[in-house]
Amino acid sequence: MIDELIVKIVDSMINTDIISKDDKEAYVYAYTITLEKILTLITIGIMGVVLNRLVNIIIFLCTFMFLRRRTGGFHLETFGQCFIGTNLICVIIEACDFVWLKYMTLVMFLCMVSVLYIICVGTVNHPNLALNDGELMESKKRARIVVVLEVLLTIVLCIVGVDRTITGYMAMGINICALLLVMSKIQSRMNK
Repeated sequence: MIDELIVKIVDSMINTDIISKDDKEAYVYAYTITLEKILTLITIGIMGVVLNRLVNIIIFLCTFMFLRRRTGGFHLETFGQCFIGTNLICVIIEACDFVWLKYMTLVMFLCMVSVLYIICVGTVNHPNLALNDGELMESKKRARIVVVLEVLLTIVLCIVGVDRTITGYMAMGINICALLLVMSKIQSRMNK
């Protein structure tokens, strides 16, 4: 349904000479990704409000999405699968924070392991991205810079005594990103 709407919009843009017919596939892809992100963020925001954890989920999403954009990682095949998977991750993190916040030492230890893993791997080259060697190296460099900055911010916030819920959600953003990198590596090995 979403795909059909986007195709109609892009076809209309082609018919009115706003874009070239040769660019149709790129525009359909770009609009689809944008709409999917907007719908996902709205849904997650609503869940954050309902569970009274909006600020926490915004902190998690900022940490996670800023890093995920540079690392890549495991991808599901359809928007529906991705939508459900992303929302499920957020619900689990939000609804179970009363459990994992009790084990902050473990969460922070896993965060350090995640940071080391992301520094080692950097970025995975998903077939949809098809990065060339130069782009891949630049993406790996940026992923490493971002993860170091995020963990340094998390450490500084811990040192100055910021509420551990905030640093916990930041650490979980890094942990989930690393988990998706691991899953992507496993998936690529299974497909070989």
